[in-house]
Amino acid sequence: MENQNLNNDIINEIDLTCIICRDPYYHPILTPCGHHFCKECIINHIRINTPNCPQCKTLFDKFYTISYIKTLKHDYFLANLSRSKLSQYCKNKDKGCEMKYLPQEEDIHIKLCKYEEINCKNYFKLHKELIIFFISLKSSIFKGPINFLITMKSLFIKILSGIP
Repeated sequence: MENQNLNNDIINEIDLTCIICRDPYYHPILTPCGHHFCKECIINHIRINTPNCPQCKTLFDKFYTISYIKTLKHDYFLANLSRSKLSQYCKNKDKGCEMKYLPQEEDIHIKLCKYEEINCKNYFKLHKELIIFFISLKSSIFKGPINFLITMKSLFIKILSGIP
């Protein structure tokens, strides 16, 4: 039991953020000098600067090119460790979203999150029309099938005409 607590303390001390972007590692790769960086961060660093390690400034060998880095598999252990320690809950957690993600994934998640509110200028108008539609629909059902179809047609035309 004591050994497990020691391991958790050591894991908490590991820096799980990329020194280039300052975010948690995202697809981390290991450089020849033994440092980790996000794959895109090190590619952009080499594209802009000399091919050296941003941490220790060691020059990389000629084989360590952008095309070679793109083929490297990321460090799954470090990626999973970073994800387990530094993931955050969705900002819509209080509305029911239980998703956890890294900061780099927030934009993608928010676009797909079913709990994210969408601001639509027609929302309230459409919502009001749908309420009127269902009330009219309910009352027209009791008047017979022809009245029901006529009511449906007129209400759908009214609703659709108000939507750009």
